[in-house]
Amino acid sequence: MAAEDEDGGDAEGWRAAVELHPTDPSMLCGYATFLAKGGETDRAERQYKASLEADACHVGTLCNYAVMLERGGREVEACVLYGRALEVDGGQVIAISNYGHLLCRHGQLDKAEEVFQQGLKLHPGDVMLLHNYGCLLWEGRGEY
Repeated sequence: MAAEDEDGGDAEGWRAAVELHPTDPSMLCGYATFLAKGGETDRAERQYKASLEADACHVGTLCNYAVMLERGGREVEACVLYGRALEVDGGQVIAISNYGHLLCRHGQLDKAEEVFQQGLKLHPGDVMLLHNYGCLLWEGRGEY
């Protein structure tokens, strides 16, 4: 029996789908994300890289790969990928929020504030952006 993830997907199904569409960046990204959720980060990284080889501007891959790298402690690499995602699509709220948050953690408060403010111009009511910007003001700047 195939291993299943918590969403009900199975590894055999993903492998079969990737075999049918080996250069589809969305397919490769989906499989990589499945692998990452299952803790297979080395295999996931190979799939994310294959997805970016197929389409270097695939925003979903850039963001999901960055999340995996961030969780693995590779924050500098994650920042680079979030930056690339925002170069492709400056309105990606998850990339804006996560990138700003990482910049805060690296002490780049001015750059983080700029990222959050630009994000809030595009998404003024986004709870995640408001929260992360509020944390910057509260913890990073002491403005309360």
